[in-house]
Amino acid sequence: MMGGWIDGYLTGINEYAPHTYDVASFESTELYAQIIADYCRKHPTVSLFAVMNSIVRERWKNRIIERTPSVALTLGGQHARLYQETIRRIQERLATKGFYASKPTGAFNAETMSAIAAFQKTLHGYKATGFPDQATLYLLFSQ
Repeated sequence: MMGGWIDGYLTGINEYAPHTYDVASFESTELYAQIIADYCRKHPTVSLFAVMNSIVRERWKNRIIERTPSVALTLGGQHARLYQETIRRIQERLATKGFYASKPTGAFNAETMSAIAAFQKTLHGYKATGFPDQATLYLLFSQ
């Protein structure tokens, strides 16, 4: 039930917030639910609305402002769909961390996968797959 509420909240923002195509540039409902659950375990008196509103404010600068093509990704049995703009931002972020040397283009290619794998190797206990899963992206954009 919480997932449906999260989806509705995000849809409302996408519909009515100015200069916003999608407030969730890569985040899935499941990722938001996990973040909320973790926070609520530590702060059980805070309302769901307050927590979600705080997360959206924190992630606001990462929203997708205008429509951009989405790209279907498949690697080793994992599947995802990311905006081309999000892939460009991944490349940009990886470049600032020293993992990606080319100009960010938004194309998901071998160099991007290699850079993601190199970043994943720096994460304690994380398998370096080269796939931009939710946990990897959350850590990439949170650090």
